[in-house]
Amino acid sequence: MTTRSPHLLALACTTSLLLGACSSLPQRLQSPQTAQQSALQAYDRLFTNSRYQFDGRAQVHSLKVGLIDPTAQPRFDDEHQQREQYLADFLAEAVAEAEQSGATLTEDQKSQILQRAMQRYDEQADTATAKTPAQTTPKKPTLIETGLIKDMLISYLKNYRIDYQGVVDLRQQQIAITPSLAYDARNTQMRMDFPMLIDFKQQALYADLGALAYLLTNPAHEGKYTRFDLKSAMNQAKRQLDSKQLYHLIRQSTALHYALAKPDQVRYQPLSGTDKQQGAAQKITLNIPLEQYLTHKAVFFAINKDHIQSLLRDPKAAKNSTPLITVPEVAARLKQQPELYDNMLSAIRMFIQPHSTWQEHLLIDSQQRLQQVNAEIQLSVSSKRANVDLTLHHQIRFSDYGRAKINYSPKPDNWVSFQDTRKGTLFGELANKFGDLTKKRANTAKPSDAETPATPE
Repeated sequence: MTTRSPHLLALACTTSLLLGACSSLPQRLQSPQTAQQSALQAYDRLFTNSRYQFDGRAQVHSLKVGLIDPTAQPRFDDEHQQREQYLADFLAEAVAEAEQSGATLTEDQKSQILQRAMQRYDEQADTATAKTPAQTTPKKPTLIETGLIKDMLISYLKNYRIDYQGVVDLRQQQIAITPSLAYDARNTQMRMDFPMLIDFKQQALYADLGALAYLLTNPAHEGKYTRFDLKSAMNQAKRQLDSKQLYHLIRQSTALHYALAKPDQVRYQPLSGTDKQQGAAQKITLNIPLEQYLTHKAVFFAINKDHIQSLLRDPKAAKNSTPLITVPEVAARLKQQPELYDNMLSAIRMFIQPHSTWQEHLLIDSQQRLQQVNAEIQLSVSSKRANVDLTLHHQIRFSDYGRAKINYSPKPDNWVSFQDTRKGTLFGELANKFGDLTKKRANTAKPSDAETPATPE
């Protein structure tokens, strides 16, 4: 019988423990995920959590608008380019006429043609100047031309912001959200809240529109929500909302910009002390051109156009649901048909400048759940009338996973129908008058019995 060395036995036991410990480590540490994979997993977990709370804020941080005077004289560069183009076209036409007759122009002849062309161009320019009437008194600029309206709108817009908070409850198929329009200035503060509940199971929308009293809602029903019966409206249109398919569409499109981004556009970032105090375990940054973000969104919804139309399906039709084309399938189609992306990109570039950007910062906790999304949009738009540069910040936070609850529960005594609450309001009166005028015109358009031609026997 052979006796083992106690040192070898200790080494064997230590090695076994280490191997066992290594095998019990999380798979993420054995095969680290890329930043792109972590971001997609965090977004996916957001849609698999049954309940959570969210709150956010969107605000314009900077806005510059440069108006362009359409009556302004062209710059020297534009005049020079226009003159050179005229001379080139004139010479090309002369050369073409000579070739048709079988002749070849010499350099001296071309030089003489260019001199005549320059003389004709100058004469036409002088004639156009002479026909332009001289203004003895300068025209008084409008408010828009002075920039007063522009500066006023920019000042007001920068002080406005949109806040919102709410709860998502997938089990009850409900979303509660309270959007708020806030205005903060030196001596002015204003806030309007609009609590709402969307019930997909009952296909109804409940909204507290007390801020619009006398305009849209009757103050007699203050404290009650207004109920909008979406199901009844769809029944009249002979349509039915497929809320489950709508959920999958939103789930696929939410993280689309991460799924189709290039790997080097999504990166891990070091956590700050504040990030760690909030419980963040990962920080990820996405930085892409805004035109790429918008093109991917537009292509996804264009490819799924038939599916989106089938979400409002005819309940009598047995087979009228077009399947959803998922993000991986969209990515594969773009590789096979790159012209889909190029054509959409060309259309978007007609509105925005290429240096516009979309940047996001994600905070993710140790359970791979989204904690916070900070987005900054740099938008630059140019047109014949104005150049606009805008910076928009948007922040949304997620919390209370699995514990969040919706406070408002619809009951017969805490809501009123929209038909009832609009009675005695400005909107209700206008709607009634419009309805009366429509009926009156319809009756007037009908021919009377005396004017109705007799039917031949």
